[in-house]
Amino acid sequence: MKKKGKKKELWIGAESVINGSVKVRRRRRIRRRRRRRRKAIITTAVAAAAATAIRSPIGDEWFTWS
Repeated sequence: MKKKGKKKELWIGAESVINGSVKVRRRRRIRRRRRRRRKAIITTAVAAAAATAIRSPIGDEWFTWS
């Protein structure tokens, strides 16, 4: 995922919703297998959120995909 730390401030409040997402949870499980760092989990969540927000035309409704 290319957009690693870019949107950090934006997404700090969103973490609980992101972590509840099935899609991200699956992605996180794969990532955790690759490198077992606590940091990787948070980074992946942030990156996934940023990627989803950029992909979707309506930024305000980013939470609907979770």
